[in-house]
This record gives sequence, C-alpha cells and structure tokens, in this order.
Amino acid sequence: MLLLLEQQHSPSEVMAITRLFRCVLIQVLLIKVYGEIEINCRNQTGTVGKPLHLTCNVTCTEDSKKVKCSWTLNNSEKKFYCSEENMADKNMDAKVHKFNWTIQNASKNHSGKWTFGVQMNTGFKKTIFNVNIVDPPTIDSATNVTSEKMGSEEENKEYRSNTIAALLGIVFVLAIIIMLALYRKRKNIHMSVTEQCDCQNITAQDIKQQINLI
Repeated sequence: MLLLLEQQHSPSEVMAITRLFRCVLIQVLLIKVYGEIEINCRNQTGTVGKPLHLTCNVTCTEDSKKVKCSWTLNNSEKKFYCSEENMADKNMDAKVHKFNWTIQNASKNHSGKWTFGVQMNTGFKKTIFNVNIVDPPTIDSATNVTSEKMGSEEENKEYRSNTIAALLGIVFVLAIIIMLALYRKRKNIHMSVTEQCDCQNITAQDIKQQINLI
C-alpha cells in the first residue's frame, strides 16, 4: 500500500496521508478501549422561588476517571462548570456517573433549553433537555377553591333540609285528610242512628193518637 502511495503521490503527500491514517486509527482504538458515552437528562418543570434540581446520568462502557462537565442555558456563553460538590456518585465499577446541580431560587430566566456537556477519556459529548419554570399557585385561587367547596356543601345541606321539610309537610297533610275522613264517617253513622230513632218515635205517637181518636 505504501509503495502504491509513493508511486502516485509525492513524499510530502504520502507523509500527510500516513499521519491522517494514524490519527483515525488512534481514535478508533480509543473508542474501543475506553468505550462510548451515553447521556440521559430528563426534562423538568420547576416553580418560581423554589429549588430546581437538575440531574443527568452519564454511562460509559469502560472505566473513566477523568470527568469534566458543564451546564449551559440557551446556548449562552456563560457556562456553569461542575465542581466536586455537584459531581454525583459513581457506582462500584465507575461506569455510571450521576451529576446533580441545584439552583436554590429558580426564576423564569432559568426556563429554556439546557445543554449538558461532559468530557471523558473517550471524548466530549453533550445533550439538550428542556426546563420550564412556572408561577406558584396564588392564595386567591386556593381561597376560591375552598369557598366554592364550602358553598357547594352549604347548598347540599339546604337542599336536604328543604327535602325533609317537604316530606314532613306531605305527611302532615295526609294525616289531616285521613282524620277528616274518619270524622265524617263517624258523623254520618251517628246521624243515621238518630234518624232511625226519630222515625220510631213518630210512629209510636201516631199510633197512640189514632187509638185516642177511636
């Protein structure tokens, strides 16, 4: 292969091609020896004024002790570099790295696309994840929810009270109707007996008068 290159190219070109081939070969060997990098950063939603905990997991197929990382918001030139405090714990085989970074007082300025980059023996790799910071729930809205709940309970109590009162009224009216019906029935029976007695008295008197006339 070298003879073919020497025949077709000048010595300087052959040397440049040889160096390029060596660089490519070294990169391939490094990836094979140290392994590939995988990054997983989940999207997060935070609240204004509350702590925001950013977390990224980095997995390397081979052991990698030299680790550097950074956090960048919306491709800004300002980077937040990892320190010993926010570089996370590694597992026993040192292949998994967990990076934590806490923003104590989150604001809407922290919303956007975050870029997490990590430098390891294998090389540099980065990923992008989204952060959304929202306003905290207001006291008025919580009060309105409580008031609506209390109002609904009061309406239910009032409805139950009105229903019970209506049922009692119906029972009372039915009782009065039954009592009146019984009273009228007893009165009719009494009047019938009295009329029979009067008829008997009149008949006896008429007979007596007829006898006296004779």
